[in-house]
Amino acid sequence: MNILNLLKYFPPYPGGIENIACDLIEELAARGVQETVLSHGSSPYTGNSDITQILSRNYGEFLYTPVSPSFPVKLHKALKHGKYDLMHIHLPNVSAFWPLFMKIDIPIVIHWHSDVLFPREKRLCRAAYTGYALFEKALLKKASAIVPTSEAYMEYSRPLKNFRDKCRVIPLGLNFSRMTPVSDFEKDQAKIKWCGTDDCFLVAAAGRFSHYKGFEHLIDAASSLENCVVVIAGDGEMRAELLRRAEKAGLAGKVVMPGRLSDRDLHLLMASCDAFCLPSVERTEAFGVVLLEAMFYGKALITTDIKGSATSWVNQSGETGLVVPVKDSAALGKAVKQLQEHPDKTVQMGLAGQKRLYEKFSIVRTADGFHNLYQELL
Repeated sequence: MNILNLLKYFPPYPGGIENIACDLIEELAARGVQETVLSHGSSPYTGNSDITQILSRNYGEFLYTPVSPSFPVKLHKALKHGKYDLMHIHLPNVSAFWPLFMKIDIPIVIHWHSDVLFPREKRLCRAAYTGYALFEKALLKKASAIVPTSEAYMEYSRPLKNFRDKCRVIPLGLNFSRMTPVSDFEKDQAKIKWCGTDDCFLVAAAGRFSHYKGFEHLIDAASSLENCVVVIAGDGEMRAELLRRAEKAGLAGKVVMPGRLSDRDLHLLMASCDAFCLPSVERTEAFGVVLLEAMFYGKALITTDIKGSATSWVNQSGETGLVVPVKDSAALGKAVKQLQEHPDKTVQMGLAGQKRLYEKFSIVRTADGFHNLYQELL
């Protein structure tokens, strides 16, 4: 089975979706699925040698879209000279609309990672989506199958409303072998590094510093916490603003934003923390892959109740962690205090999350779902 895979970016570009896509491709390769990946960038992937990669150089981004003139040329050449059984397209990705202008006589599977959503203040982006939506609808119509990553997201998604009959929900899954083994000694040392002591309550968070992550609410929540350190790992356009916010609130030492960490250092942070928080505020946070990584290390979760997102399905309220209202700093603070004051329950929640991860969110299960879908379409 030969698949042509269209991605916005591919590792070594950092990102949860990029890593998940890579792990899925490698897992499918073990089932005899040969994949050619066409993505933007200039750094080749150095993993599985069975994956053929085609890189389309990009010259920056405009409205979160890679400027990559060679993408349609390379796609046309790949279709002309390659023999593919199926095309797997990841959305959102503007370059993924090029197949609409080419003769495609193979099934198309759309991997629907999230709707395209912007806050009100991003007026240019919201205006540009009007045009994007036309191509998006045309591609959904052309697709043989659409794969949202959760029932919740499918039910709440406006673009998918008229295409439910094509939808097959396949949840994302974690490649457990990607995670760093961490000893008890390493956990203790990592906690001392972040807290200065081993008896504080350490809350970890991670992700791109973007408008939908809600890190400002976690920073505000930290003001009410005692004997607690909040570490928010990552980088992005809002980091400087959030650093100023924490400094203005006098939270030096209580809120730490170290920038983007290596995979190993991020895993050490997750393994050493007492709870992991994802305070996102919009459905752009469609699934929360980073939650799966925290669950791997047996950590209680704190998430927000985003309507139509999978985060409140991944994190079962009262079982694997706590779920609080969106944009509610006081509720975030109360949730942290609740876990801090009930350490035994916090440990139980973390272990329940770890069990849920192994039962429902492995990359093997995700690959099984796609392999079955491919076979049905062919």
